[in-house]
Amino acid sequence: MKDRLVVAAVFVTIAVMGLGAVVVFQYGRHHPSPPSLEAEPNAAIPGRIAFVNDDRCVVVAEASGESREEVYCSDSIAWVSWIDENTLAVASYAPGRENVTEIDLATGKTRETEQPRRFKASSRESVHGEVAGIEYPGKVSVSSEGRRRVIATFDVPENRPPDFVTWSPDGEWLLLQYTGPKASASELWIVSREGATKGTLAKDALGWGPQIVSWWIDGSGYLPELAEEPR
Repeated sequence: MKDRLVVAAVFVTIAVMGLGAVVVFQYGRHHPSPPSLEAEPNAAIPGRIAFVNDDRCVVVAEASGESREEVYCSDSIAWVSWIDENTLAVASYAPGRENVTEIDLATGKTRETEQPRRFKASSRESVHGEVAGIEYPGKVSVSSEGRRRVIATFDVPENRPPDFVTWSPDGEWLLLQYTGPKASASELWIVSREGATKGTLAKDALGWGPQIVSWWIDGSGYLPELAEEPR
């Protein structure tokens, strides 16, 4: 009887230790990513988003997540931007200048141009006058008329908050970029201005900030803005 009790005690100890290890392991893990829009598209999210992926290709994706397509690839992409609803501009590095390739999305044809150096500037203020903010450790806020409200909180590791990239052209959505501690590519997250809707558009974005992303909405134009002349 005594031997049985000893064996039982050993098994209980092992079980408790194993449970403790699982708890510790899970405690150290983070699950920040919103649900995949590619897996479950959301028709309420308007427009198309062009971004550069980790294969150094420009992808045009429905912001809803319904579809996406690689339209152009280059090893030296500097930025990508919409020009109009059917045209993308993709800049590549060249000594002393940036060469710009314009892509006709309707025909797939490209046209090489040499333009003055352009810059893309991302504003934290939307067309509604609301200002986006990122707060430690993973809070996203929107401020208007001196009032701030937190619209989303993400379970990110310490010192790894998402970054604001741009508002949507209609001012109803925010686009964020998140790079995990060991990730070589970034994720693109879409959050509604009230925080009720969140989704992951992509997990293979390359680069950083507004340079690699451009959002087009019919009737509202595109963001981030593209300046013609150097600053």
